[in-house]
Amino acid sequence: MIEAPHCRSARTLLNWSEEDLAHAALLSPATVRAFEEGADLGAADQTMLQLVLESAGVAFVWEGNGDAGVYEAGSGDVSDFDAHHAPDDPEA
Repeated sequence: MIEAPHCRSARTLLNWSEEDLAHAALLSPATVRAFEEGADLGAADQTMLQLVLESAGVAFVWEGNGDAGVYEAGSGDVSDFDAHHAPDDPEA
């Protein structure tokens, strides 16, 4: 599930304001702002933010340590990310 830095990065990629995201996710701008500043958000609202951002064209690529990369879907960056983290041995 996304965290505050992922949300901010995704909004930046989309060139969306907090208000834009709040409207699309059926949340208040204050809720989005509080989440991005580190406040806890219920799982349903957090999932809604992620789904809205993904539907708008953002891809989240999860690393093994739980961190996520944030990319525009179809930009080519996701493939570069996967290739960069691929094991050296194709049999692995």
